[in-house]
Amino acid sequence: MILPYDNASSNQARTQGENGLVRIKDGDRIVDTYVWQHDDKPLPADRELVIYEMHVADFSGGEADPLARGQYKHVVEKLDYLVELGINAIELMPVKEYPGDY
Repeated sequence: MILPYDNASSNQARTQGENGLVRIKDGDRIVDTYVWQHDDKPLPADRELVIYEMHVADFSGGEADPLARGQYKHVVEKLDYLVELGINAIELMPVKEYPGDY
C-alpha cells in the first residue's frame, strides 16, 4: 500500500535507491530510520535451515541459576553448543508475558 504522504516511497526516494518503512499509529507517521548492521551475511537455503525454536527464559536459566532466566547474555554464552548440534537459525518464542505464562 502506498501512503499519500509517504516520503520513503516517493519518486525521488525510489530513484535515489532509498528504502524506508512508514507506519501510521494513532494518526501519526512513524518513519523507521534505523540502519541495520551485520545483515549482509547470506542465509542458508531454505532446505538447509536447521531452526531451533527458543524460549529465552527456558534456554538461558535453570534450577542452578534462576537469576539467569530470561537474559540474552546467557543465551549468547550457549550459542556454540547450538552450532555444535548443527543449528544455523534461531526462532525466538514470545518475549513478553502472555496469558497462561505467569
